[in-house]
Amino acid sequence: MMTTAKQRLRRRLLDRRGAVGATERAVAATAVRRWVAESAPWAAASTVLVYASRGSELATEPLLVAALSAGKGLILPRVVSDGVLRLHAIETLDQLSPGYRGILEPAASLPEVGVTAIDLALVPGVGFDRRGGRLGYGGGWYDRLLAQPGWRCPIWGLAFACQLVDELPLDANDHPVAAVVSETGVLRFGG
Repeated sequence: MMTTAKQRLRRRLLDRRGAVGATERAVAATAVRRWVAESAPWAAASTVLVYASRGSELATEPLLVAALSAGKGLILPRVVSDGVLRLHAIETLDQLSPGYRGILEPAASLPEVGVTAIDLALVPGVGFDRRGGRLGYGGGWYDRLLAQPGWRCPIWGLAFACQLVDELPLDANDHPVAAVVSETGVLRFGG
């Protein structure tokens, strides 16, 4: 099987992300929580979508705690067998348990939420470019979610600054983000 430019870039960005040290990770997670929590979209949001980070991803637990502490409705994705993400509301972090590939996710029995109920979406990515392009892990999970009709909120990516590149090789089905938040600040593209 041939390796595409997209696959090579994905591997390079994952290596960069994996090389971020423990101290820098903690500092970045705190800074991203601060940048998000001080933003106008966060202040205006009643309901936020946040993912549970895993592995070398930027830690999202500070944002999960901040959302619950602020009394916001907190929505997290759950992987279902048909390759689709379902969104569920949680009230405490205790309602999360390891699911697909060990990622913390809400139980199927928790209330399912549609995309129209979300006021701010914070999504993962392997890399982002300076035009709002998002490179995922290659499975298309978030691209399918973000392609659903009814989105009416800003969609922001979360990443370490080392995951930002000038330009990504994107396909028509790669869904852009309105901003990327890293430890260095909020880079907005619109929305």
